[in-house]
Amino acid sequence: MSTTPLGFDLHLDHDHHLSPADRELHAILTVTASAGQGQPVAGVRIRIRTVAPNRVLFCRQVHPAVRDLVGVPVDDQTVDHPTGPWGEERREYHLCLEVDGTDRPRGEDLLAARIDLVADGATRPPPVAALVHWTDDPVLSGRIDPRVAHFSGQEELSRLIADGCERYDSGDPSAAAGLLGRAVRLAAVAGDTRRLEELGLLVDIADPATGEVRIRDDLDRVDLANVAVRSSYTRHDTVVTDGGVRTCRCGRESSPDARYCERCGAELAVPGPVPT
Repeated sequence: MSTTPLGFDLHLDHDHHLSPADRELHAILTVTASAGQGQPVAGVRIRIRTVAPNRVLFCRQVHPAVRDLVGVPVDDQTVDHPTGPWGEERREYHLCLEVDGTDRPRGEDLLAARIDLVADGATRPPPVAALVHWTDDPVLSGRIDPRVAHFSGQEELSRLIADGCERYDSGDPSAAAGLLGRAVRLAAVAGDTRRLEELGLLVDIADPATGEVRIRDDLDRVDLANVAVRSSYTRHDTVVTDGGVRTCRCGRESSPDARYCERCGAELAVPGPVPT
């Protein structure tokens, strides 16, 4: 596979005002790759180097699709997370760090972790810093970064739909209805009409505000499979793509705005319209 360099840019949004009682710092890392020569780049890793006693709890891709990344320890304070091949695209990741404010200074920004992007063995853009600002002010510590809140909700919605489909497929329609009802309520609160339309293929929605639903008598197994597959794709908070899911020859389905397969790195064909 060619490894023609792309240009990468990192941006971090996070809740850095924390109460001494808080034990987790959540952040959304946006990685943008651009200005390449039309070839994917392999061997891209997110490297998180924490300041003791902090440690990485998880790093999860949340856009364009929800996907857990497996951490590979480099040393006691550093973990690499392989991300697969890249083309010209943008992805977002949810990072969660375990932090401890015991006996830490108040009212100043402290380094919790440094985040680098390593491509083909070399660090590419300048790193970004995850800062923590310990405060006794409940107003400051109670604020939630809008992007962290958005993608946390999208992750939960994806899990509820996938789990509901799995429960129905395993012969437990009652549990499936409960999970899909919670998904309907969450989608209604978020104003996610696309998700509500997809859920309407599986359940009759009596009251979206309360999540009151009933499994459709005419539920089609094809609809169940399609909704289950689509459940991993998240809605961006500001940009909604109207293209269809792209399927590679290797069988992997990628997000509508992907240019290269997330599994094998092959260039993807232009998608058709989203099926109705």
